[in-house]
Amino acid sequence: MLPLFYNFLLFYAVARCDALSVVSNFQLNAFLNDNYSSSRKFLVDITSAESFILKSAEFEGEFGRGNVFDPTASSGFKNLSDIGVAVYFEQFNKDFSMASGFVGQDRLNVSLRPVEGRFIVAHEIFGNVSVVGVDKETFAGRLGFSKRVSELSTVVPAIYGKNPRILCLEVGLSKNKRSKITTVTVGSFSPNLGAKSLYARVPVVPHPEYYNINVSAVSIGNYNVKTTFLATFTSTFDGITVPESLFFQIVKALDAHFHNGFNEWVVSCGKNLPLKLQIANSNIEVRFDAYTKAFGRRICFLKLRKTNEKTLVLGLPFYVNNGVCFDQEKNEVHVYDATLNEDDRVYSGKNNFNFNGGIVSRKYEEFEFN
Repeated sequence: MLPLFYNFLLFYAVARCDALSVVSNFQLNAFLNDNYSSSRKFLVDITSAESFILKSAEFEGEFGRGNVFDPTASSGFKNLSDIGVAVYFEQFNKDFSMASGFVGQDRLNVSLRPVEGRFIVAHEIFGNVSVVGVDKETFAGRLGFSKRVSELSTVVPAIYGKNPRILCLEVGLSKNKRSKITTVTVGSFSPNLGAKSLYARVPVVPHPEYYNINVSAVSIGNYNVKTTFLATFTSTFDGITVPESLFFQIVKALDAHFHNGFNEWVVSCGKNLPLKLQIANSNIEVRFDAYTKAFGRRICFLKLRKTNEKTLVLGLPFYVNNGVCFDQEKNEVHVYDATLNEDDRVYSGKNNFNFNGGIVSRKYEEFEFN
């Protein structure tokens, strides 16, 4: 049973607004041919090859004009197929979801790069998690950046063009937690990879779609589990998945308790223990405030899932101050220090720019975290 002290703190926290999370949604903005005066936001998805956008007739009322596409208003749109389906599994997302519609082709401008390609125009979705991200931010759809190439969706290959198939994701958080920059780099290594410290450069464990690597140890506090875990990266799940036995060791290290009323594992925010993953010869830290969600100033909920398999799923918490570059051509993953320095503020006025032939999309935020 949860101690009375925790129940009091939870009651206190209910009256407070949830703090903005240190994690971020990875997104790319695009101007579409139906309305070039306003851009649409797309979630970057590294566990799916399909790309889709919500159709205006069915979804404008629910998600707004800025999150839909009207194919009838585009002079260059071509309807290529009656059926197009994108499936998103719970393993790599908050929940299972699906988008279905027809496949079309059109011109669009993605982060300053004009491209033409195929994508699914969704007139039906099952579950809205495919277009709702962290902090309930809504999106027009998803862009599929997995290793597989889809015949239904050729927008992402068009974005790469003749550039290397390299994708980098990072969230740089300042030491005082007042500023963060979320960066997506497509077609080249991140501008920060050369200037920051490279933690690890490791081969990808073969898989036709997912970016998998080996993690040789996981530790927290005084607990250290030395064994090889197969870890899969995802860019659309706000959490970390660990084997069940490891999950309960983490719970013990944090002195966490399950609260039936909230259906959550609860821990004091004062614990502040990082979760450490050994990748190659480096211990990569997943910040406590990234793998937990603050509920008021004293209570935190664990954003951890447990599985019966000897696997890890590395979601959005991993990328906070840890940049990751996925090099599909060399089958490598680069992990590097992405901590936000004062010099990075010069980019606050540049949301999109070209770099070494690739494109960089940045989102700058400045606020006070709890």
